[in-house]
Amino acid sequence: MKGKSVGAIILLLSLGFGCAQLSLSQKVIPLNEVKAVPDHTPVWNYEGWVIARGTMHNHTTYSDGCRTPEDLVQLARNQGIAVLGISDHREGEMCLGKNFCYPVGGVDSKKVGYKKYYEHISALAQESESPIILFGIETAPYIWIERRFGTVLGSGANNHFTSWGIYDPEIYERMPARKIMEWKVEKNPGVEPYEKWVNYIRDNGGLVFIAHADIADDSWRLILHHKAVAPNFMIPQLLRLTGVALVPDAMQESAKPGGWWDQGNIQYLAGFREEPLWGWGESDYHCDPTPLNYGNTYFYLKEFSRDEVFRTIKSGRMIAVSGEPMMETYVSEFSIGDGKPASEKIMLGQRLKLSSAPVIRFALSKEIPVQEIRLIRNGKIIYKTNKTNFEYRDEDALKDKMQSFYRVDVVGPEPRSRIFTNPIFVAWK
Repeated sequence: MKGKSVGAIILLLSLGFGCAQLSLSQKVIPLNEVKAVPDHTPVWNYEGWVIARGTMHNHTTYSDGCRTPEDLVQLARNQGIAVLGISDHREGEMCLGKNFCYPVGGVDSKKVGYKKYYEHISALAQESESPIILFGIETAPYIWIERRFGTVLGSGANNHFTSWGIYDPEIYERMPARKIMEWKVEKNPGVEPYEKWVNYIRDNGGLVFIAHADIADDSWRLILHHKAVAPNFMIPQLLRLTGVALVPDAMQESAKPGGWWDQGNIQYLAGFREEPLWGWGESDYHCDPTPLNYGNTYFYLKEFSRDEVFRTIKSGRMIAVSGEPMMETYVSEFSIGDGKPASEKIMLGQRLKLSSAPVIRFALSKEIPVQEIRLIRNGKIIYKTNKTNFEYRDEDALKDKMQSFYRVDVVGPEPRSRIFTNPIFVAWK
């Protein structure tokens, strides 16, 4: 029993040592600067749209961030953020069995708790006209041990999701996310515990995005070896997932033409998903020097309000933006017309029925250097240009009368500079 106790303590220390996701270590860094002029434009008003720069998936001192919630809000104002999503880590303590628990600094703990966290963030949201503040939680629903002889092989700690739109702390308290790991070797559970968790959040009115989906892990923390493939393989299996954080950490596999994101929307066309799979940008901010515009979401709003932000998320009226060269431009047109150019310029997320060849138009709000702009239909590139605007008539789609989705991928001049639109869906009369 003594050996088991010592082993459990060492393992729990390993889980809490040096890990950005599960960590006690946090140094509060006060923010002393209030800028009169923000670093970037927070809001553009364009042809009846309020285009708001947003940053999702950000951390405070409630988990492993270095900024208090108040300072994070001011940092957002300094950097030109109009919509700020705060989603601290759920994991407040890790337990091996019922008797060996160790605090790791997240919300679900005796020190904090969901009620205290929610009330604090909600009070800030009530006080703040801009940025609009969204309350969320980042969760690793299931962690297990695959080997424990000599060194311990742990899995699941990098399978992270952010959830939004839930305002009852008790719903989070009851969610089916693992708090206790068994002190025994377990088989890989597959997607089942993640599906159970996603469905629970959706059944209770929440939205769920998979975070940093292309990031694998092969790291050591004392005696714990954590090795896991990137969680992007779960995207087509989680049929009620709201969306994928495309930038900055899912551009290589999930967001590539024909990648996991496209596969999810092909499932939607085929009737396997009830809803489209949307894409957005996240910053996953913990501390400087990473800025809050490391990955942005631009929300196309009819009015500047929190309720409208959620309507926009649910309808896919948003784009994912990454990289400094892209920070002062936005998509000023992405439309599909029935045999001719559409009169409406912004049609992100819309579902259309056509009788003639789709005419796709795209434009950025200003000229910027780009390597390539790609028009993608059903996961395949059908047109490429290095101009910041184009018009393309898709006769092949008319000939085959295929149900389709179209999206645009803008490849900027630097490796991480990208813009991804959400898709427009086309069926036939």
